[in-house]
Amino acid sequence: MIAALLTALSYASLESRYPRAGGAAYVAERAFGMPLLSFVVGLAVACSGLTSIATQSQVFAVNLRALLELTFLPVWAIAIGFLLILTGLVLGGIRESMWVNVVCTLIEAAGLILVIAVGIPYWGSVDLLEPSPLVRKSVAGCLFDRRQILQARRIASHRSRRRRNRRAASIGRF
Repeated sequence: MIAALLTALSYASLESRYPRAGGAAYVAERAFGMPLLSFVVGLAVACSGLTSIATQSQVFAVNLRALLELTFLPVWAIAIGFLLILTGLVLGGIRESMWVNVVCTLIEAAGLILVIAVGIPYWGSVDLLEPSPLVRKSVAGCLFDRRQILQARRIASHRSRRRRNRRAASIGRF
């Protein structure tokens, strides 16, 4: 939890110093002044996103197959269907993607509230300093949530820049 907090604070500090879309690649360019390093950082972030969506589609396919007992469908076919649905959502536009993101965030928040409500009776009866494998998973979940927040910020930044450019173009026509 402390690692996730420190990561979030460092990203908040960097994003407030350099408020431009581009994320880690732009920060690396500003910090070190090396375009090659900026390219490598941007490539690493892109590869991280691809790995993340590949893992998500695989997990979704395995769970959906087990939940609905779709043993006649291979996992890869369900995963490709999931990716096609996400592709259609992205091609549908920013507004639709953001609404789906809001709905998923509300579902996630409701799940967290449910976990807290279920855990309240056990409050104080657990040794919190005892190491547990669940701690590693919860830290990884917090870091994944940070990526979702940064992605939403980049999309919002892109939309406001596009709106500003449209206004400037309309003024230029007059």
